[in-house]
Amino acid sequence: MEIRNALYGDIILSDEEASIIDTYEMQRLRHVAQLGFVNLVYPCANHTRFEHSIGTRWMAQKIVRLSGIPISRKDERLLYTAALLHDAAQPAYVHITERLSSIGMPVHENVIKYILDGTYKEKVLEIKGDIETPFVCDVLKKDDQDSIYEILTGNRAYLTDLIAGYIDADSLDYLRRDSFYTGLPYGNYDDRIFSSFKIINTDRGERIGFKNSPDTINSILSILNARFTLRKAVYLHHTSLIADKMFITALEYALSDNTINEFDIFISGDLELLLTMRGSKRAKSLVERLLHRRLFKRVYVLDDATPTPIRSTIEGMERDVIELNEARRRISEESGVTEENILIGLPAPIAWKDYNKILLVSDKSDYVELGTIISSEIRLLEERYRSLWRFGVYCGSSEYDNLIRLSNTCNEYFGFTSKIKPKKPYIEVNAMKEILNDAISALSERNHASSKVLFMLSDKRKYVSRNELADELQIKPSTVSYYLSLIEKVMSDNGCKEILHTKRVGRTKYWLVDEKYGGLIREREDDFSRV
Repeated sequence: MEIRNALYGDIILSDEEASIIDTYEMQRLRHVAQLGFVNLVYPCANHTRFEHSIGTRWMAQKIVRLSGIPISRKDERLLYTAALLHDAAQPAYVHITERLSSIGMPVHENVIKYILDGTYKEKVLEIKGDIETPFVCDVLKKDDQDSIYEILTGNRAYLTDLIAGYIDADSLDYLRRDSFYTGLPYGNYDDRIFSSFKIINTDRGERIGFKNSPDTINSILSILNARFTLRKAVYLHHTSLIADKMFITALEYALSDNTINEFDIFISGDLELLLTMRGSKRAKSLVERLLHRRLFKRVYVLDDATPTPIRSTIEGMERDVIELNEARRRISEESGVTEENILIGLPAPIAWKDYNKILLVSDKSDYVELGTIISSEIRLLEERYRSLWRFGVYCGSSEYDNLIRLSNTCNEYFGFTSKIKPKKPYIEVNAMKEILNDAISALSERNHASSKVLFMLSDKRKYVSRNELADELQIKPSTVSYYLSLIEKVMSDNGCKEILHTKRVGRTKYWLVDEKYGGLIREREDDFSRV
């Protein structure tokens, strides 16, 4: 079989591999997105686990051929088959649903066993009825099934490392693929890595390492940095994290009321699962919002600068559902925002691996760990991964007042000020802009000089007295008072009466433009300055 790949050109598969491609398990991967809800941020990121699996198979071959790895024809065939099947046991929305293992969800090792021994097929036929598509257990020989299971579960030493190591065919494909489809340049690592793989005899048996040379070390660093940058810019983008939290909450609802069962997650594609979950009364609203990208909004965000005691409290919620639900209830009660409109986004795994342990081997077969050669670079990389810690509280209400109240409540409840402030919804901002534009136009028609005073006040972004304005404009204070009175009247008549704030200090009166209007006023300043 010849397959045209957007990244690598033509990929040639054997007849046996072609028969695996046509199985139910592999075809299901056409409907499992590689990056889940990341396409809500990067619209072109619609690539799937299916094409990634073929890409991983191609990368495995490229490594073997360019590195000249001494491998038997049988092991090479098994390696390529395992590369094709490495994601076959992954659930729908894999990066999200895999977090449910703590509540008893099957793990990858269990499901791959079910796929290979026929249990998976029996379950699919039981749930979906007769399906004419072959399954993996129908295609693979028994001996091959056992060997592939060992490779995919970490028990075939260097063969496992080539697919699931620190640097492997899997990561070399997804870094390139995710970068390509998000339109970001971060996956362009050094290609010299493909000729640097080596088999090393260690006390743990034969393992994969890399040629000990400056060029190889630079190649390894380029890959590790690409992985970090993509994680920061793509995998942990706040929009996809919010969508993830909405989905996993809906999934828990659908599981709890038996709208779906745990096996549905492993036999369905993403959209199929989402539409099935819509049958849950509690999950329906969240599913509809995901389908139409009506996402919750950030109202409270903490990062790695958060004091350790507060971080420890937050991380404790991940291990204690009762504590998490109590926090949500109290925040709801104190803010007046309903619980169903509050989601607490616990920190996502930072995905750090101990890259110190990557092996480097010399021409004399002596090997060392990477961390002994570039310890400072690896330590710095680990610190950068740790800096990705994020915690958020999200609100489903579109009312700006609700967003602000919830944000302020979280500041008090968690004892630390949020890194962000809620933004006004676009529709509300747009409506305010139209009203304010009309008010400024009316003010300019009444007295153009008074509109200049309004713009000047907006630029100050602090309380100023009429005398300060008079000095700057080089006019009488009484004239400034007239302008300010006119601004107040015109703004009030046009529905913007809250635009000006005043205060007295002794006998002196001070004026301030409310900042929620200030940005919109400053947008109009250039237009009016040309009049």
